[in-house]
Amino acid sequence: MKKIFITMLVLAFIVSGCSNQRTQNENLSKVDPVSESLDSRFQYEQPFTLDEVKLAFQEAGLTLIDEKAVEPANYVINTVAPAVFSINDSDQTIYIYVFDDISERKQVVWTGENPATSLPPTFEAVPDGYLTNSYTARNVLIVDLLDLSAVKNIPSYERQVLENLENTVDFLNNSQQIVFMAQSRNWDAQYLVKYYQHWFKDSAGVTHADQYSIGKWSARYTGPNPESVQAVKYSYETPTRSGSGNGIYKKDENCYYFNGQEGSSSYPVDNGSHALTITWDGQEETLDLKPVRTNRDGSRVRSTGCVFPG
Repeated sequence: MKKIFITMLVLAFIVSGCSNQRTQNENLSKVDPVSESLDSRFQYEQPFTLDEVKLAFQEAGLTLIDEKAVEPANYVINTVAPAVFSINDSDQTIYIYVFDDISERKQVVWTGENPATSLPPTFEAVPDGYLTNSYTARNVLIVDLLDLSAVKNIPSYERQVLENLENTVDFLNNSQQIVFMAQSRNWDAQYLVKYYQHWFKDSAGVTHADQYSIGKWSARYTGPNPESVQAVKYSYETPTRSGSGNGIYKKDENCYYFNGQEGSSSYPVDNGSHALTITWDGQEETLDLKPVRTNRDGSRVRSTGCVFPG
């Protein structure tokens, strides 16, 4: 059957491009156990309980209701059956798997790429007309299925459910963020990196880092005749990754902008070069972005009143 996947539906990042990620060497994310003093270097994360996950949903304004129509035994992964709920009494179904530890969860979902596209084999036969997404938080895997035929207003659904769902996962992961900004003659750009890192031991006692980061580029056009801009392309270079894409140029109230995103298992750094090169209509500019302070939600309010997404 055809599967419909979404990576981050709530983000307004519709971009066609490719990424050449320079991820960290695998040896940097695991440490052989040699002494008790070595363990003192790391703060190992404790596994979540189902009650803790449910409380996080509740605090985000998402009510979990037992889904009686689904048989959890049909969705067992590694002998772990999910707790199955609907959200806010809707047609959105959430499967919450609570594994013993991070190591067992990573056997099911590898997060070297985007966790939101790493569905376990149990969900390979998703029916047509469903959106599927998955999230990870320490030892927990959350799989979200939505019947599109039951959604009357996609923008409202994004605001009321998906944003809160992703915020809940960010809270569980204790996600951090760094924002870089720069201005050139014709562009005002931002690069927001959201990331997390959890230390854990596998069954052999080897220390690993479960980590992930997603970078979001946004650039607002400040030059003349913004309505005439066409064929925007961009390329970027950071200390941990590089890539390029075709930016879809959009208008939001008085703001003309484009944006894009990429994810990796590399850990972000706040120094070094963060360069964004933009080409459009036969012109080209390169911006060297620097870390800045942001609003509490990670967005940056411009003097024009435009707000880049967090």
